[in-house]
Amino acid sequence: MHGIGNGTDTRAPWALAIYGISVALVVVLLALRLRPRGIARPANLIRPAVGGLALVALVAAGVWTYAGPMQPGWNAVANNGHGSGSATAATSATAPSAVAKAPQPAPLAAQAFTADLAGSLQQSADGGTLLIDANIAGTPGGRFQLQAPATIDGGPSGTFKMRTAAGTTCVGKVATLRRGQVGVTCTDQAGGTWTIAIQLELAQDGTIIGRMSGQPGKGAAAG
Repeated sequence: MHGIGNGTDTRAPWALAIYGISVALVVVLLALRLRPRGIARPANLIRPAVGGLALVALVAAGVWTYAGPMQPGWNAVANNGHGSGSATAATSATAPSAVAKAPQPAPLAAQAFTADLAGSLQQSADGGTLLIDANIAGTPGGRFQLQAPATIDGGPSGTFKMRTAAGTTCVGKVATLRRGQVGVTCTDQAGGTWTIAIQLELAQDGTIIGRMSGQPGKGAAAG
């Protein structure tokens, strides 16, 4: 129950297989232990009751698992968004240094960069809007989200937001989007503008992979 309720990988197929095999082993052993043996004895009279209680507990656990841990967003509820289940302890541990000022995120470095991407692609019911959520590998690292019409033929449209591993953000508009080629212009905290080119490819498992390259523009400065 602890693994199902607080585990960060409860919905993963391999985790479900572990839980399923474990439960199946216990159910089989319990059934063998509770089966009637020989002539009627007082112990044989309580075995059906014990088996019934075990069945009720199993069904209740299954319903709870489906309605709770198997639903999207459960881990954020169970673990306060940290996947640890000990947000209070973490807060207490960092309390002495809480008074110190948090370092300000630096602007993106002035040099151009190229990084691999991996994430997910969602499409609206009418197919007119795309939502891309992907992680950025290597440098600068982090994550970006992009929402835009499926095809952009006119001026800039849609939204783009990138947050690097160092905490730098770059927010802007989607300039072009056509056949897996995305063009973006964004501005970081220091006011520097960036031209971002993204190449996307749909993988066989339904996820997206690709590559992002960034070129510094006006006002971009080294952090």
